Amino acid sequence: MSVFRSYFSAQATLLRNNLTNNSRNPIIELSYGGGLSANTTKIGRYIFRADLDGLRKEMTTGELKPGNTVSHKVHFKNVIATSPELKGTEFMDAKRGNGITAFIFPLTEEFEEGSGLDYLYSPAVSYGFDARAEAPNWEYRKTNVKWSEPGVFNAGESVEALDAFRLEQGNEDMVFDVTDYINEVLFEGRPHFGLGIALAVSVETLVLEQRRVVTFFSKYTQSFFEPYIESNYGERIWEDRCEFTLDSPNYLYLHTKTALQGIEKVEIFDQDDRLIIRKAGAQVEQLRTHLYRTKVEIASSAYPDAIMFRDVWHCKVNGRTKKVEQEFTLSEEEIAFKMENDEFADYWFSVSGIRHNETIVRSPQKRRVIVNGKRMFAGSVDTNPELSGLTYRLYMLQGKNPIEVIPPTPVDKIHDLVFFDIDLTWLIPQQYYLEVRLEAGGREIKSAQPVKFRVVAS
Repeated sequence: MSVFRSYFSAQATLLRNNLTNNSRNPIIELSYGGGLSANTTKIGRYIFRADLDGLRKEMTTGELKPGNTVSHKVHFKNVIATSPELKGTEFMDAKRGNGITAFIFPLTEEFEEGSGLDYLYSPAVSYGFDARAEAPNWEYRKTNVKWSEPGVFNAGESVEALDAFRLEQGNEDMVFDVTDYINEVLFEGRPHFGLGIALAVSVETLVLEQRRVVTFFSKYTQSFFEPYIESNYGERIWEDRCEFTLDSPNYLYLHTKTALQGIEKVEIFDQDDRLIIRKAGAQVEQLRTHLYRTKVEIASSAYPDAIMFRDVWHCKVNGRTKKVEQEFTLSEEEIAFKMENDEFADYWFSVSGIRHNETIVRSPQKRRVIVNGKRMFAGSVDTNPELSGLTYRLYMLQGKNPIEVIPPTPVDKIHDLVFFDIDLTWLIPQQYYLEVRLEAGGREIKSAQPVKFRVVAS
């Protein structure tokens, strides 16, 4: 499974009946109230456009394709979440909002970002920054080009809400699920003008004398908390050629050094070198640029376990057909419960591919990390333990507090190689910590020490 982050290429906060452009402000404000009538309250909406070029590149490699997306979610870090003692505190002319709902919706028109910085609610008030009356703002999406409706949409009209998020305390981090929308943009040709965040109409129309706000870090924050779309996609690869189970479907994989023009067929030979199964090219699935698989099932009524078969892949390379031969061993499923004593066993893990204290230059390449594990129990050492419950996690530290970058994600396996790939294109220059975990015997077992490394800009 792959994890990818797409960052924003443009943004702006739109203030009701206000021509201020504040697209480069490091803070996003969603506001309501601050007026004596529903027509004068200070409504604030946020618009942004995500850069989807990285996901489109994943489509060209075959890693991202229709049907294998787990989710696309937009993440916003609440400014006050790191200082909860400030909840309810007044800021300038506003008070922290709470008990409200925000929703995300698609834009139907293009906008330009502009170069303004600060919010300006009154022409007589300036906080010492450049507040420019230029697009985009409540009235204009481009220079001299107005929105069809001021503020993108009229509160009385129907808006396509993709997802909603409840801000009960006003200090929550917002997460919106936009899976269907992003898939439609990538695979169905839906235009991507951008997305918008607004408070529910019932909130925007509240009449409150004092303005209320909820604030989030924007794409121009000086911290790690830049908003992003996190995409999870692809299928987990778990091939064990030493444990090809009889009487159930198994996947056989072919991992190549170079890209192929295609697979003509796959042939399966038994222990007596007899051809027993032939899979046509149409029955072979390409998972990634260099990874293919096909599904095979063998009955125990025809073959015993502990015998070795061959799978021969007929590959098309540079106009020629070449054969690639591999082997796998049949294994009959255990029908009796076997005590593994994982509750008392010790595990030891090591990783290679990223060195401790390594400095990595951010690049469009992926870094492959290999995991080796040992299981130690009652004086014996198993150098090839069951690791199907193994996950990896990437995080950074803010003081002593971990900030999740990649949540626990299953590793892959091909032949005897247990591994995962880390995409370096979207990692912000920062110091990171990498750890692996295993769930076994009702326990969660971590690597003794996380691997610390730093990513720097190219």
